[in-house]
Amino acid sequence: MVGDINHNILSDFQEDLDYVYPENKANLHLPSTLESTSSGRFLNFSVALNAPVHNCDITLKLTPTPIIQQDKIGSNILVINIPFSNNYSHALHDVLPKLLMLDSQKKYCKIITGTNPLLEQLIQTLQIKFSERIVFVKKELNFNCDNITYRSDPAFHVRCIDSTRLLKAHIEEVIKNNITTTKRNRLIYYKREGKDVKHSRSMDYQNEKEIVNLLKNYSDQNGLEFTLFNGLKNGKTMSHIEQIQLFREAKIAVGSHGSGLANTVWMDPANDCRVCEFCSGTEVQVHGGIFDKNYNFLYGGMFSDYIDYNLIPFTKESTKDITHININNLKKFLT
Repeated sequence: MVGDINHNILSDFQEDLDYVYPENKANLHLPSTLESTSSGRFLNFSVALNAPVHNCDITLKLTPTPIIQQDKIGSNILVINIPFSNNYSHALHDVLPKLLMLDSQKKYCKIITGTNPLLEQLIQTLQIKFSERIVFVKKELNFNCDNITYRSDPAFHVRCIDSTRLLKAHIEEVIKNNITTTKRNRLIYYKREGKDVKHSRSMDYQNEKEIVNLLKNYSDQNGLEFTLFNGLKNGKTMSHIEQIQLFREAKIAVGSHGSGLANTVWMDPANDCRVCEFCSGTEVQVHGGIFDKNYNFLYGGMFSDYIDYNLIPFTKESTKDITHININNLKKFLT
């Protein structure tokens, strides 16, 4: 349930401090599910990627019985549509955890879903070896089966902490065996800028200047290495490995809600890490609802296992294009 997710809310605004998640909110966004059985006859289906502009969502349709029978791929099939799987953060907190969990449960003999280059790169980087149950669709797939479940997940829903913990356990094993870092003292500030940023929400220039100066001074006084991160290196998107290495060295990560903070999943559980994320609160909602669009929530509350996770709400002056925070709330986080 939403109310079980633990993070600290830093705010001078009393409503923010008193706010309690409504328990029924978790029931408002459930998967759309269709189940069908054959009653002893084969069902013929076609699965295909949607329009190339999305290159991730898949559709399912029942097809007429052909003269030549389509290949039967199993008795119990799941076709799952996971939206935005071509988005870096959604691939990490939605697609990979769900597929790892489904693969481990062995409930279905085949699990069919869409794929895209970004998802394939992450699977390769993280050395994930799915079983033959997982079938990634690149082009139209025609098949028949005895029983089928089609599930279309909503963009907003409560994530399963068990599945995100499963991904984190795999990540820790891969990092231990393949990625070497020497630093553990970075203070990373995530700045939303550059060609990969979507949905605007840039920080106000003067507000951000004050934020950066405060973080730099704090870093100097506490033996931390201040690092400004915008997802780019020499004008190009950083590789997955480079982002993993950078956030593995982090002691503290600060910034506005955005895909860059999905990298907090790489932080070291043994490093006593802290995160401070700026997000929508009770004064204004510029992206998501009240305190429900943050990465602790999106990873199912998993970060509460090993990160001191804090939220600072955008002030009421914020818009969908330009956001502000109360600098005093950031000072609270740093004390």
